[in-house]
Amino acid sequence: QADLPLTVPSFFIGGEFDVATGWGQEAIARVTERATDYRGTVIFEGCGHWIQQERPEETNAEILGFLAGLKA
Repeated sequence: QADLPLTVPSFFIGGEFDVATGWGQEAIARVTERATDYRGTVIFEGCGHWIQQERPEETNAEILGFLAGLKA
């Protein structure tokens, strides 16, 4: 159903210069209205769309941190 909240743990990682991140600013700001277990937002400064290629160590650290938080 279209009106159900997102209840699974969720997290957003984006690049400052990624068009999708820019276009999604309102959605990012309002995500907790629909996502009940939202774990946070990380925007890499000076980074574009391909964060995993532009900032692989930082991207991996953020993903591993999110996953580690699921065990708690």
